[in-house]
Amino acid sequence: MELVQDNKSLKKITKSLKKNDVLYIDTEFLRNNTYWPKLCLIQIKAKKKIYLIDTLAKIDINELKEILTDSRILKVFHSARQDIEVLMNTYKIIPWPIYDTQIAANFIYEDNDIGYGNLVEKICSKKLNKKYQVSDWSRRPLKNKQIEYAALDVEYLPALYKELEKKIRVKRKVRQFKVEIEKLKDIAEIYNPKKSYNKINIRKKNLIKSRLKLLSEWRELSAQKLNVPRNWIISDKTILSASKKDFKIEKLSKNLKNRNFDQKIESFKKFLVKKVLP
Repeated sequence: MELVQDNKSLKKITKSLKKNDVLYIDTEFLRNNTYWPKLCLIQIKAKKKIYLIDTLAKIDINELKEILTDSRILKVFHSARQDIEVLMNTYKIIPWPIYDTQIAANFIYEDNDIGYGNLVEKICSKKLNKKYQVSDWSRRPLKNKQIEYAALDVEYLPALYKELEKKIRVKRKVRQFKVEIEKLKDIAEIYNPKKSYNKINIRKKNLIKSRLKLLSEWRELSAQKLNVPRNWIISDKTILSASKKDFKIEKLSKNLKNRNFDQKIESFKKFLVKKVLP
C-alpha cells in the first residue's frame, strides 16, 4: 500500500497503472455541510498493489484523469454513482468504461443495493470494520486507521468482480446489467436544477406539479450558488406544503426559520408571491 502525495510518486504509479486492463477504484469525500462534494482521496488497486492518491495534496492529476477515461481500461467500483459524481464535479470527467459490483449483485441476490461490507462478507467471508466510513477525510495527516480503512475499500473488489461476473453470465443477465451500467452516464443530470424535483419523495396527490418544479429549481439553484445542502435552504416538507392546491401564503408557518439563511426564507416568500402563486 502506498500513499501518494507528490508529483514524482504519482507520475511513477500512473506509468504502471496504464499497463493494466482492469483497475479497482473507490473514493473518499466530504459532504456534510456543502452542496458540492469535496474529493479527498482516490483508492486504486492494480493487481496486488494498492495506491491511495491524496487529492488534497498539490499534485498534477492530468495523467490520472487520462487513465480514468481510457477506453482500454475497465474501472471497477462498488456503488459507483457517488464516486462518478464526485469525480465529475472535481475533474469534469466520467470514468469509463466501468463495472459496478453493487449493480451486478442486484441481479444475483435478493437484497437490493447491498453495501460493500455485506457483499464482502457474503462472497469473501470477511467482516469489515466500517467505523471510519463517516470520518473527516479532509483532515491531514490521515490517521493510520483511516488509511487502512481506505485500502480495504478496494482490497476485495477483484474477488467481488470475479465472482459476480461469473454469476451474471450463468444467470444470463449480461444484457440487462449493461443497460443499468449505461444509465450511469446520465449522472450529470443530478445537478440539473430543472430535474431536482425528482429528489423529493412525493406521496401527496393534491399537488400542483408545475409549482413543485419551480420551487425545487429555485432551491437547487440557491444551494448550488451558496454551496450548502439543499435542505439548509428550504426543506422538502415546505416545498410540498407550498405546492398544494389549497396553499395560501398565510399558511406558511410563522416558525419557519433558518438561523443561517433568514434572507433565503424571505426570498422564498417573495418568489412564491411573484413567480409561483396565482
